[in-house]
Amino acid sequence: MISERDHGDGNYQGLDSDRDTKAEFETVLRLFPSVLTRRIEVEIDAGDDEEGQVQLVTCRYPIRFLALTAKAVSFLPLVAGLAIELGLFDEQQRGGLLCLVSRGNIVLHHLMMTDLHESQKYHEIVDDKKLQVLIQLRKLGLLKKEDIKSYGLLSYLCQQNNYFAEKRIRFLVEWDPSALLHPDQRDVPLHYAIGGCPSPVIQRIQFVFEYGIHYFPKKKGISLLFKKNNHNRTPFQYACMRFGGEKQAGLLNNC
Repeated sequence: MISERDHGDGNYQGLDSDRDTKAEFETVLRLFPSVLTRRIEVEIDAGDDEEGQVQLVTCRYPIRFLALTAKAVSFLPLVAGLAIELGLFDEQQRGGLLCLVSRGNIVLHHLMMTDLHESQKYHEIVDDKKLQVLIQLRKLGLLKKEDIKSYGLLSYLCQQNNYFAEKRIRFLVEWDPSALLHPDQRDVPLHYAIGGCPSPVIQRIQFVFEYGIHYFPKKKGISLLFKKNNHNRTPFQYACMRFGGEKQAGLLNNC
């Protein structure tokens, strides 16, 4: 139940915040706390080799599935807080929020993700729900300001292709504006805002750049456009390559 994903086929039988209450769920968890540390085997596609497709099996904690499931994500702060209270994870794992799940990603990264879903209304609902989870985690002291830069949360949000998660981006930027200037291993958030699918990318560029100008109205804000990554490329260069110089100039005039 706690580890079930909603695949949109009408067969979801897991936690549902529209049906289940936090009080009921907490009662169950206190009776059976071991379910929170019971690792679930998941097959992932590791690419192809000479013999065909390679499947790897990885083990993941239930809290990871909560972060990925819109109907259940509201229960995540409860689970993390209870896991800490009951000492179910090491202290540095912060109730499971900092557990590594795959390819360098932690559970917090899944709160930045957008689903492969075509419905704008669905994405808006998910953005609202995940924003409320982030707010609750901050109130509980389970999401810290330094996490934004330490784990590249803003960059992770900006590179999501399927939906422009404006509410979550605003939450992170307004909490720590300096994250706009902070590169992860490769790029600053504005680099990532230029990538992705065509439909929301212009909106992302304008939104991120305008915030940079707002919080850093002098040299630092403008310099975001010309900050080089490890490929020696700037956001301005990427934008010109993608849209052409004329359209890029129009974007800047609108900021």
